[in-house]
Amino acid sequence: MGATDSKLAFRKGVFRLFEERHVPKSADDYWTLFWTLPESVDDVYTLVGSTDIRKARDTAMENLETLIDKLIEQMTTLLNANTPTQTIQLLNCCRVLTRIIPFIFESPECAEWEDNFFWTPRPLDKTAVMPSPLNNNSTSDQKQATATTAAPTNHLLPPRGEVLMNLTLQSLFLAGFTLPQSMGTVESKVNYVIWETGVGSSTPIGSSRDNDMNRTEVLRLLTVLLSKSMYRSPSHILIKKDRWLQYMVSRTERKVVLAFLCSMINTSCKFNPMGWTAVPYNHIVFTDPREQLVALCLRVLLVVLDYRSHTPKETYHHNESIAGSAEQAQREDDTLVARLDAIQMDDQQQPHTETMENAFRYYLSKLHRAQDFQFLIDGIYRILSTPMQVRSRCRIIEINLLTKIGLGLYRPLAAIYRDHPKE
Repeated sequence: MGATDSKLAFRKGVFRLFEERHVPKSADDYWTLFWTLPESVDDVYTLVGSTDIRKARDTAMENLETLIDKLIEQMTTLLNANTPTQTIQLLNCCRVLTRIIPFIFESPECAEWEDNFFWTPRPLDKTAVMPSPLNNNSTSDQKQATATTAAPTNHLLPPRGEVLMNLTLQSLFLAGFTLPQSMGTVESKVNYVIWETGVGSSTPIGSSRDNDMNRTEVLRLLTVLLSKSMYRSPSHILIKKDRWLQYMVSRTERKVVLAFLCSMINTSCKFNPMGWTAVPYNHIVFTDPREQLVALCLRVLLVVLDYRSHTPKETYHHNESIAGSAEQAQREDDTLVARLDAIQMDDQQQPHTETMENAFRYYLSKLHRAQDFQFLIDGIYRILSTPMQVRSRCRIIEINLLTKIGLGLYRPLAAIYRDHPKE
């Protein structure tokens, strides 16, 4: 958005969000400004001010609702299109959502509205783009899955929160965006493959710098969606579950959990803090995009592994017994996480994630190969030993990144130790 006219037009569009009540949903020329005009994340954060969002939230909530619906609809269209991905448009959808969601979470007055708006099934709108299921493989499959989902609920669309979480996870595995273009198939551009070699994969996919930068932006959105507990008091967290996190850890499809979990772990453990950027005061000259990606991978990994649902005690024990019996039945399956082709296994062979308190911790506890543990240990050691090695090289490492790594990798090891205390 280098041209002054474009910036001015976008800024006027932001003003309209709170200056005009009930902006028509049919005003496509207006709504498309939000994903066509910005050219960078700085444009969004500079021109969509915090005061502007709060004004729209407090005085014209209906416009904010329409904007969110339009962004979700546009993301759905982009992800399901058979044409090459419009990268800038998908990025802008993620950026605008990342910008406005925290201002919804921060307001106690919006708590009831948020539950109703994001987590209540919606009546079928025949003019809207149908949201695709998380495991879409083809157009016909999408129609069939959507019809199957809608039938038991009298033709209701899934809640917006579920759709937005699914779209965000799909965006992390989108060929031509967060994956190399070659990873797409004839049936779908979404392909749940592991980003890096390591746990679960020995075949590199050849990711580019652009893929890493796009992953960073999508992970920012996912981090925001999973951050609702930051805006709650400790006492409130203990009595009411986080619907966003609950959906992520207990309703996400198994193959997505495995691909996501292995991608986060491998990307983090393969990071070399020295690399070719080991020059004095390099953080002043430039920012390493890989370092930003690793920090976000660790942050999201820590969030999903640390979350425990707040179910009643008797329900909790019931779920634990179900998961325990399922785990016993699968104890001899040595390809659960250790091999990439485990992701392609029939979902019926594994317990459904809804029977687990946390699917990410469950599958992480299945790690058992010596080379996987060695990979984790080498990755942890390489990063945490860097400060001791760089004193003579004048390399300055961000302390917060090391802290995230320490916290992020403590949880996987603790989960493994808890589930396999005798090993």
